[in-house]
Order: sequence, then C-alpha cells, then structure tokens
Amino acid sequence: MRIYIRDSLKDDIDEFDIFHKSRSFIDWYCQTLGIKMPFSKMDHVFIPEIESDVSEHAGAITYHDKFIKKNLNQLEYEQFNSLIGHGL
Repeated sequence: MRIYIRDSLKDDIDEFDIFHKSRSFIDWYCQTLGIKMPFSKMDHVFIPEIESDVSEHAGAITYHDKFIKKNLNQLEYEQFNSLIGHGL
C-alpha cells in the first residue's frame, strides 16, 4: 500500500492510521466473504479537485483531499474511516 498526496499536505496525514484501517477492513472483508483480496496492492490517492468524496478503482482508492487535516473532529474522523471501508 502506498499513499499519494500533495507535498503541502504530507505533514497532516497519519499514514499508519490509514494503513491500519485499510488492513483491518481488508481482513474483515476477506474473512466475512470467504475470499482473498483480488488485488496485490491497494493504494490511496488524495486529489484536491474530485467530484465525489471517494472513488473506487482496481488497486487504488481516490479521495477528496478535504479529509486531510491535522485535527479532524470525531465526526470527520468517523466519516473518513467509513470512506476507507466503502472504498475497499
């Protein structure tokens, strides 16, 4: 897994949290559905101007970069976690 993000936002992202959440969702989906992850990678791409909050692609998820800021409130944090799960 890799994260692609603008340089100006790199200090505001918690890569470990995103990787941990992604791995947890992937493990849960595989266990619940009884299938292996069909892709060898799952990258996260943060884009400043994207129509939707999240978009799924084979091997990558694109997000609107409005979710990247140092101090997400609880609701924003839960929304972002939900987007990771939805994207996977």
